[in-house]
Amino acid sequence: MGRTAYDFNRYGAQDLQRYLECFELPRPAECDPREILLTLPRAEELFKSHENRNLATGHEAWRRLEWINKIRLEKTLLSMFFLVYISPGFRLDKTLNQNDTIYSLPRVLSDKFYTHKQCDIEGMKVWLTLPLVTATRVMHNVFSDSKPYVFTTGEVDAEDNSRFQFLLWRSRLDSVIPRERNGRLVVAFQTPFVLNEQDFCEFVTCHSLPPTDRPFNTMPGRYKLWAKIWETCYRNKCRWFVLTSYTHWVFGLFSKSMRTAFVTPIYRSSVSSPTILELLVYWLASAMEVQAAFVPVQVRDYHLRYIA
Repeated sequence: MGRTAYDFNRYGAQDLQRYLECFELPRPAECDPREILLTLPRAEELFKSHENRNLATGHEAWRRLEWINKIRLEKTLLSMFFLVYISPGFRLDKTLNQNDTIYSLPRVLSDKFYTHKQCDIEGMKVWLTLPLVTATRVMHNVFSDSKPYVFTTGEVDAEDNSRFQFLLWRSRLDSVIPRERNGRLVVAFQTPFVLNEQDFCEFVTCHSLPPTDRPFNTMPGRYKLWAKIWETCYRNKCRWFVLTSYTHWVFGLFSKSMRTAFVTPIYRSSVSSPTILELLVYWLASAMEVQAAFVPVQVRDYHLRYIA
């Protein structure tokens, strides 16, 4: 039987490892019920959206992404990791207020979020709180060093706000001045209509970000999306990222120089081995440099100094 974000206090407290393995995300409606009679086809079965060609990112001489490597997060790898930290009989941290407002979940999910129709990205953000708040609760209960960390809303260019947004995993103890914020992980998100399965496939199969000696507004959407994620991580001084449309997820990171990237295959939200919650917690722990978490292959490249 599947467990949801709303079951944490009951089932997470009883058997956290089992809760992680049984976690499920609710599925939004494909379209407005009134449109069902039109037999709306699946967006990914038709074509990619091309929406990302309009992202507000341009040529930057200092941005270089020369190699994009593929990595896999196998279930056995995650199971071994969780066995180290969540042993049988594991109990939640009694020093935490499990009813803290930072763990609050929406009472009602937006009914304006669709998987196969253009919709409001703000409505999608409400649905994303389910896995992200739950991952935060797991992190705080298992890894004490993560307790100051929460997801905060990132600052996005006004022209991109309706098609691209992100959340930043950062410490509440950091400076409130945006230029001095240091994040550990970026969760970038777009609606399933803007970033459908075909767009995701093109994103994960990129080998590099090509030289920008041509006008960047002529670049395909997959390159603009990589550039946008690169810039978002760079500006927030973090290398780890997640890209999601809620229905699909990929996990990635950059080398210290930001010239090399590593990215996983696409995981559907319905994946069960491992679950999206297991993947999220594992990737957050990796970004926090928790022992026994993912360690990327060392790449010999020059370090790129962050620009304030």
